[in-house]
Amino acid sequence: MPNKIVGNGGNGITLDGTDGALIEANKLDRNSGNGVLVANGTRNRIIANRANSNDLYGFKTIGRGRNTLRGNKGVNNKLGLYG
Repeated sequence: MPNKIVGNGGNGITLDGTDGALIEANKLDRNSGNGVLVANGTRNRIIANRANSNDLYGFKTIGRGRNTLRGNKGVNNKLGLYG
C-alpha cells in the first residue's frame, strides 16, 4: 500500500548517502521542501510516485548519481517536477 506524505516542514522523503533503496507509488503533497530528495546516493529507484504542490521540486537528486527516476508525475511544484 502506498504512503501519503503531506505537509512536512521539509522534504517529504530524504535519502542521504543511501544506496539501493526503492521509493515506489507514494503521494507527496504540500511539503515545504522537495517531494523526494536523493543526496549522495546511487542505485536508488524512484518509480511511479506522485508529487504535487511542494515548495521546491517534486523530485531532486544531487551528488553521485546513477539513480533511476521513472514514471513519476506531479503538478504545481514551485520549481518543477525534476531538479
